[in-house]
Amino acid sequence: LDSFKGVTHGEYDFSDVTTIMGKNGTGKTTLADAWFWLFTDKDYDLQSNPEIHPDFMEESEPSVTAVLDIDGKEVTLRKYQKDMRTKKQKEDGVPLRIANKYEINSVPKTQKDFLADLVKMGIDVDNFLLLTHPDVFCNLKPQDARKILFGMISDVTDIDVAKKIPECSRLVE
Repeated sequence: LDSFKGVTHGEYDFSDVTTIMGKNGTGKTTLADAWFWLFTDKDYDLQSNPEIHPDFMEESEPSVTAVLDIDGKEVTLRKYQKDMRTKKQKEDGVPLRIANKYEINSVPKTQKDFLADLVKMGIDVDNFLLLTHPDVFCNLKPQDARKILFGMISDVTDIDVAKKIPECSRLVE
């Protein structure tokens, strides 16, 4: 994260299963906001186009960069906000005018192309919120939740899934 909400710069390494814990005000929700903003233009509270610009930096370009391993290939996703005012507009005190910008592997993308490329890489953007936000998933009717979950698997067995989760290794034995 760079110039994102209360974070000047932060790098975080997530493994297959990551638990985020900390006292109030230590940035847990900011991490969630960054993740959701990158993929959905929402924050953890599911507000569209959230305020991510930090108060402490007048001239900044808030950004979220995620380096993912997709089928053994490293893919870098980046989303940032660009101030679209001219130098003269800034001098004249014109209010901040921002636009979200997108990149994949340092190649600029439109939002539409960014999302389409994620789908091509196997990232199911439509189900992203359903599978990553407890409030969204838990508010589904049970039969709808089952339909989504079972619709995502094909030849993957419960044992295949359990083998990938260290906490479940004793169930596979």
